[in-house]
Amino acid sequence: MDLVLPNGLTTLADNALESTSFATIQVPASVTSFGDSVFSGALATSITLQNSFADGVLPEYTFVNCKNMAEYVLPEGITSIGTKAFSGCAALTEVTLPTAVTELGNNAFEKCTAMTSFSALGAVTLGTNLFNGDAALASVALSNDVEELSSSIFFNCSALESFALPTSLKTIGGAAFQGSGITSFVMPEGVTFGQYANGSPATSIFESCKKLVSVTLNSSVTIIPGTTFKNDIALTTLTGYGTLTEIGNSAFYGASALEAAPTMTSVTKIGTSAFYNCSALKDVTLPEAEGFTTLDNYTFCGCTSLASIVLPANVAKLGNNVFQNDTNLTEITIMNPDITFTATRSYSGAFYSSGLTTVNFAGTKEQAEALFTNAKTGLAKKNTITINYGYRTEAAGTETWTIA
Repeated sequence: MDLVLPNGLTTLADNALESTSFATIQVPASVTSFGDSVFSGALATSITLQNSFADGVLPEYTFVNCKNMAEYVLPEGITSIGTKAFSGCAALTEVTLPTAVTELGNNAFEKCTAMTSFSALGAVTLGTNLFNGDAALASVALSNDVEELSSSIFFNCSALESFALPTSLKTIGGAAFQGSGITSFVMPEGVTFGQYANGSPATSIFESCKKLVSVTLNSSVTIIPGTTFKNDIALTTLTGYGTLTEIGNSAFYGASALEAAPTMTSVTKIGTSAFYNCSALKDVTLPEAEGFTTLDNYTFCGCTSLASIVLPANVAKLGNNVFQNDTNLTEITIMNPDITFTATRSYSGAFYSSGLTTVNFAGTKEQAEALFTNAKTGLAKKNTITINYGYRTEAAGTETWTIA
């Protein structure tokens, strides 16, 4: 059954036609007042609005979860689409907005799971989570006047393998491409990663981009924020960044194809779990910067291709489980004789379940004996290791002993 609302009707209140089962709905031009969620969950395949919307705004939640609506023509005069206006419109396949539309609200087209293409060449203000969960979305065209890609704009857009960045772009928000299908990314000069309200850098920008192979950043990038490349299992190449000063927590967690860590000469902080389960990682040079003193918990846990590593003299503390499960790590060089290990139980030892057999240690034999215990290192009791103590000093010596 179709619904044709009578001429002379002026108002549709909030939720007026929510969850109705009419096949089609026609609204006359006399309706000049629209509430929110007017058609929320309606089963109609076609909804026609003749009103030009005097304020130019399509209200919030207007068509949310209208899962059968496969086509919709915006009335003239619309310049702004409200929050979640088309959220959950699972039958929409292609969307082309007129250039008069300059603003798209938060989540406006999220969960439009059949939508394959989207064009809004006039839109310059983009809400957060704009296309969240649009798994079929493969083509997006936006205005070159867009200055910010909002947070989570392409979250879980798994079919989106490429995207032409607007030429005026200045900022990329947190989780902007998380879960998307992009295969490569080039960050133009002048573009920066966004910040949260507290001033901390936006995180998860490329998290779980399973097809992402190559990323070229720009010279303004001096921090790799937390979880930026987390679970990017195809990532092999990262170039173009500036002088890095910080690697955030879990920045490369699960980037299992990455063979070389970025250049970290000036880095003063590497966050917890920064390279956790980077199973192909075999090339790591730790910074000798004066401010870099600690390897945090789980930093290189699960790096099963890492065979050896040098801890420079500025590294004064080794956190818990730093090299846990690094089964091919057989040799480590420790240049600070006064280094401390934070672990007090074997299961939290820096080398728990690693393959460590050889230690080159700048300290004395007595310092080595006090440091390399089961509780502090996680090395199994009765295992034997070779300690080259006094490494690179005149008091150098070698001894093999059993872990106690």
